[in-house]
Amino acid sequence: HCQQQPDEHFALLFLDLDDFKKVNDTHGHKIGDLLLIEIANKLKEVVRRENDTIARIGGDEFFILLTDISQRSQIETVIDHLFANFAKPLSIGSPPLKFKVNFSIGIALYPDHGENSDTLINHADMAMYQIKKTRKKNHYCFFEP
Repeated sequence: HCQQQPDEHFALLFLDLDDFKKVNDTHGHKIGDLLLIEIANKLKEVVRRENDTIARIGGDEFFILLTDISQRSQIETVIDHLFANFAKPLSIGSPPLKFKVNFSIGIALYPDHGENSDTLINHADMAMYQIKKTRKKNHYCFFEP
């Protein structure tokens, strides 16, 4: 649960890979798993602050927890770096297969959008599904009550 100092703010980003099911269906789960490992490695290149956290929560979904957030622009900067880092297709396997990686990202802010982990996760998930409904690739949405 969220045990932060009262004046601290953080952001929970819920990342869902767009069209990942097609990778597994077309190339098999072994290639899908290798792609997920490469994605996780690239996420670590973007999210480098010591107190920030990346977690794969299952399938093609990741959480990023950004700490010490005072402005939305800090979050948007991280997301811009993330999209830039994944602009080029990733090469997986030998001979290499190329995969363009796109994300839908929902964002919930502590304490604005919830004061416990379950509420924050639910709100980030709701925001992410707003993006999925639009069918846009590489977009993000802040939770709106």
